[in-house]
Amino acid sequence: MCFAEDAADAVAASPAAWKRVRGPSADLENRVQSAVLPGSEPFALPLQERLARALAGRPAGRAPRTQHSDERGRPRFSNRLLLESSPYLLQHAHNPVNWFPWGDEAFAEAARLARPVFLAIGYSTCHWCHVRENESFADAEIARFLNTHYVAVKVDREERPDIDAIYMSAVQQLTGSGGWPMSVWPNAAREPFLAGSYFPPRDGERGARLGFVSLLNGLSDILSDASGGFPSATDADSKGVEGRFFVWSEGEIRHELASLGEATSTRFLEHYGVRRGGTWQGSNILHVPQPDEQAWAALAGARARLREVRARRVQTQRDEKVLASWNGLMISALAQAGRILDHAPYVLAAARAAEFALTRLRGAGGRLQRCYTDGQARQNAFLDDHVFLVAGLIDLYEATFEPRHLREALLLAEATEDLFADPAGGWFMTSPRAGKPDRTREACLRWRRAIRHIACPDERAAPGCLHRRRALAAACRPCAVLTCGGTCGAAVQHERGAARRRVPRLHCPRDRARLA
Repeated sequence: MCFAEDAADAVAASPAAWKRVRGPSADLENRVQSAVLPGSEPFALPLQERLARALAGRPAGRAPRTQHSDERGRPRFSNRLLLESSPYLLQHAHNPVNWFPWGDEAFAEAARLARPVFLAIGYSTCHWCHVRENESFADAEIARFLNTHYVAVKVDREERPDIDAIYMSAVQQLTGSGGWPMSVWPNAAREPFLAGSYFPPRDGERGARLGFVSLLNGLSDILSDASGGFPSATDADSKGVEGRFFVWSEGEIRHELASLGEATSTRFLEHYGVRRGGTWQGSNILHVPQPDEQAWAALAGARARLREVRARRVQTQRDEKVLASWNGLMISALAQAGRILDHAPYVLAAARAAEFALTRLRGAGGRLQRCYTDGQARQNAFLDDHVFLVAGLIDLYEATFEPRHLREALLLAEATEDLFADPAGGWFMTSPRAGKPDRTREACLRWRRAIRHIACPDERAAPGCLHRRRALAAACRPCAVLTCGGTCGAAVQHERGAARRRVPRLHCPRDRARLA
C-alpha cells in the first residue's frame, strides 16, 4: 500500500506525533483508502500501522528498492514483506504485488477467498530472480491481476530450504526439470497443481511461446468456474437469430480490423477461411482450413480486437447442467491436448473436471450420476457416462501419472461391468438398479474391450522395452487390467476390496493373441 506522506515522518519524529497521525483511527483510514496496492483491498489499520513503523525505522541512507517512487523518492507501495528480516524478501517489499510471507495467514486467506496461491521462490544471488522481479513483479498491470485473482506468497530458499526442497520436487515431477526462480501454483491446502521456473512477462518475449500474463489469465479463466465441471451447451439463438453471437460477415471483419491495416485484414480472412457469401447460412464460422503457426501468431492482435467486439454482443444463454458423459469426453480431450502440447492449464482443467465428477456426480451409495444442476446430482448414470469417464480418467493418468486417477478408473470400470454387462454378451444402456424394471438392450452398444495406451511406470522393465502399458477401458475385467505392451511383459498389482492379487499377463496384440 502507499502511505500518506506524513505518516512515516510522524512515526520517526516521536510517539506523540504518531498518536496525532493515528487518531482518530478513521482519519488514518481516510489517509490511506485512496492509495492501496493495485487490485487489493486496503490493509486493516493494525497492519497499516506496523508497515508505517517499519518504513520509518529503516536504516538512514538506505534507499528503498522500487520502481515506484514519489517525487521525494519514497516508495509508493509497501507490502507485508517489509516486516520480514530476509534481505531477499525485503527487496520485494515495495513491489505493487500484495506479497505474503510463507505462513498460515496466506493459506487461510486463499481458503477465505477461494483462490489459488501463486508461490514464488528465489534467492538474492539468482540473476533470473531479479530479472523476473523487474519484468513482472514491478509491473503494475501484472500486479493488479495477481492481487485480484491469486494470493501471492514469496519465499527465500536460503532461509527456508525445507519449503524449497518440497516444491522443487513438485516442479521436477510436473515438468521434468527444475531451477530458479521457482513458480508454483498450490491450492489452499498447500498442494501444488502447476509449476515451472522463469516465465517472461508476455508471449513471444525472450523467445518463449507463453508469457506470465497469458499463463495467469489462462489459469484464471479455468479456475473462474468454481465447480470445475463443464456445462453442457449454449443456446442456439441470440436476439432471435441462430448463431448470431458466433458468426461474422466479411464486411464486418474488414470494418473492425481496418485500423490494423489492409494487409492484416486480408491475412485474417484467408487464415480463417472467410468468404464473401459466407460458409454457413450467409455468414462465416471462423475456422482454420490450413494451419499456419506464423500467421496464427501474427494475427493475435486481430483476434483480440474481434473478441472485444463479440463481447459487446447479446450473450447467449447457457445450459448449466453438467453431464457425466460429456465431461468424460472433455477430460480426455484436455488431458491429451495438455500432454501433447505441453500446456499445463489444459491438464489442470481436466483434473478439476475429474475431481468434480468423482465428488459431486455421486448419488446414494456413491453411485455415479448422469447430471448435476442447481447443486444436486440427479439420475443414475448410463453406460456411456461410465465408459467416457473411465476413458477420461485413464487419459488424465497418462498426462499426470497421479495414481488416484488410475485407481478411480479401475473402480469405475469394475462398476460398469457389474451394472451393464449382459452375461450373454454385449452391454446394456441401462441397468435394473436405475429404478427401471426393463433393461433396454442396445444392439449398437455392444461395446468391445477397448485397449488404451498409458506410459509404463515400471522402471525395472527389460532393456529395449517400449515402456508402454495397455489398460482395458470401460468394462474391463478387473483380473486383466494392466500389462506392458513392450518386450518386458511386466505385470502389475492392484487392489480389489481388501485383497491383493497378481494381475495375469495379457499378451501383446502384435503376437496376435486373443484377449480372453
